Amino acid sequence: MMRYQDISSHDWEEVDKIIGWFTLSEARAMQGLIKQLSPGAKVVELGSFQGRSSVVIAKVLPPGSILYCVDHFKGSAEHQGNGFKLAHLMENFK
Repeated sequence: MMRYQDISSHDWEEVDKIIGWFTLSEARAMQGLIKQLSPGAKVVELGSFQGRSSVVIAKVLPPGSILYCVDHFKGSAEHQGNGFKLAHLMENFK
């Protein structure tokens, strides 16, 4: 397995400002997997919400790689009527 450097505390402070459920330990594990990809890889994230995990993935993509983020930006059933501001999910993601 390829050795990788954990996401820095400073980087995580920035990512943690994005609303979502992706944790620091999940971010470190995901980056470890992404760093094993070959240059020019194509990665698809299904369900991006506001981009918390997308930022973590994009930060360590190998050279020439592409990240495709797929989401309808309407929120999941558990978000409906629970105080989430769903009207701006795509804007927040961008």
